[in-house]
Formats: sequence, structure tokens, C-alpha cells
Amino acid sequence: GETHTYRIDLRAGDYLAVVIDQRGIDVIPAVAGPDGVRLFRHDTGDWGPEEAIIVAAVDGAHRLDLEAPKRTAPRGRYELRVEALREASPADLARAGLFSLFSQAYAAMASVLMAQGSVQTGDLVQARTLYEQALSAARGLPDRRGEAFAHSVLAFVAGQMDDREAAIEHGRLAV
Repeated sequence: GETHTYRIDLRAGDYLAVVIDQRGIDVIPAVAGPDGVRLFRHDTGDWGPEEAIIVAAVDGAHRLDLEAPKRTAPRGRYELRVEALREASPADLARAGLFSLFSQAYAAMASVLMAQGSVQTGDLVQARTLYEQALSAARGLPDRRGEAFAHSVLAFVAGQMDDREAAIEHGRLAV
């Protein structure tokens, strides 16, 4: 249930790629700019790698928060690695764009994931659109893991929207 916060000084145009290796814990990485506005938040699930990737728009101290959302989970550990901190290249901008789409789609899904009982269809429609855009971006990079993740979430969304055919096809493609 804790949040660990890290400060990262970035210049406008800097590319930051962070990987969090989760062991027995689920953390959700979130990045905020110097003004405190959230730039990125995304969760791929329990255990394994979580990534946070941005290109800074402004100079200043950015904040990386690692949120442990499950207060009842047993204690675990994580290892945080800064994979890249450099001036953004065109390839970096494309990768950061993909992760921005994942972050936006996750925000649309958050209310659905937290809903008790009824599913909020408007949020699902927006999430589906954003994850389809992320799927297209992942294919363009190419990023096979990103493609698989987008397909798995699209399978979930399609299932929630009673689109069984699409759920099965996205599930098949995720595998």
C-alpha cells in the first residue's frame, strides 16, 4: 500500500525509460512533471517488468511514483533500472508515443477496473479506441511485446462489451 517516490531532473526533450522488475509485488509507475501534472501512469499486471517511458516537455524535477495498490498483498520487492536517459531520437519519440497511448488507455480503463458491478460502456469504447491505436503504434515500431499486451487488453475489453468474436481473436493473437 506504500508509494515510493523518486526525483529525476530532466531537460525538455530528454527521453526517460525506466524498467521496474517486480518480485512478489505489483507496482504502478506514474510520472509527474515539475508542475505536478501526471504525464504517465500504466499497469501491466502483477510481477514481471513494468515500464515508464516519457519525453520531457519542460526542464525541471520530474517525479516517478511507484504505487503499490494492493494493501493486502504480501511484502515483495522491486528493482528499478534507468534503461535510458538521453536526448530523444525519432525512435525514442515513437516509443514514448506508444507508452503515452498505453497511459491514456489505462486511464480510460481505470474506472472500469474499479467498478463494482456495472461496467461503464463509455469508458470501454474510449479504452478500445486507444488500445487499437496503441496496437497500431506497436506494430509500427515493431514492438511484439507491446502488440501482445494491446491484444490481451483488447480481448478483455471486447469480452466486457459482449463482442465474443473479437475477444477470441484478440486473445488468440495475444498468445
